[in-house]
Amino acid sequence: MGVRNDVRAHTEKITSNSKNNNKYQKMRIKFCPKCKSTEIEMSSGGLTGFWNCKKCGYNGTLFPEKEINEKKITK
Repeated sequence: MGVRNDVRAHTEKITSNSKNNNKYQKMRIKFCPKCKSTEIEMSSGGLTGFWNCKKCGYNGTLFPEKEINEKKITK
């Protein structure tokens, strides 16, 4: 029985900082080591998880992560 979740649900919040009066949030997101796509999904849970790339079909347990800056909307 596989748990299928979008990678965006698995991003990890690292820090919040201020940049030119706009708030940005740094996040880590997994990407495919073969095609570099971020369109991946977890197909089964466990300690490390088993990930599948939606774009090229690559699957495995070790998908690298990269840091991104995402603008945080605040009012």
